[in-house]
Amino acid sequence: MEIGYDEEGAKGDMAGIANTDYLIAHDPDGHGHAAASAVRGYTFAHPAGTSEWFLPSAGQWQKMITAAGDYATLRINASLQSNFYWSSTQYSGSARVWAISFNDGSWSNKLKTESNRVRPCLAF
Repeated sequence: MEIGYDEEGAKGDMAGIANTDYLIAHDPDGHGHAAASAVRGYTFAHPAGTSEWFLPSAGQWQKMITAAGDYATLRINASLQSNFYWSSTQYSGSARVWAISFNDGSWSNKLKTESNRVRPCLAF
């Protein structure tokens, strides 16, 4: 199911696992969305009882930021770079996905073909 969100709607999206599956299965060029495929290909072991690796949704990123106190604290505590990181939340249609900047905490909808960082996540 393809869903597009405005910025506020994106921050409510908590479906990172389903979104990652969708991005891989519905990439228009047939190769799988590069960011979603990259996190699914992550080979680092994870604890028993956790999900497979996935690309966090915009809402999951927002929840991590809130839990840390702000984006700068999350950037430091999670060893993130001051760059954009992909979410799995689509902006609209199949060409854009929301991304968070750990330079200034802003959100932007980016073309799926752009190069940005990924952070694999697990659900417990």
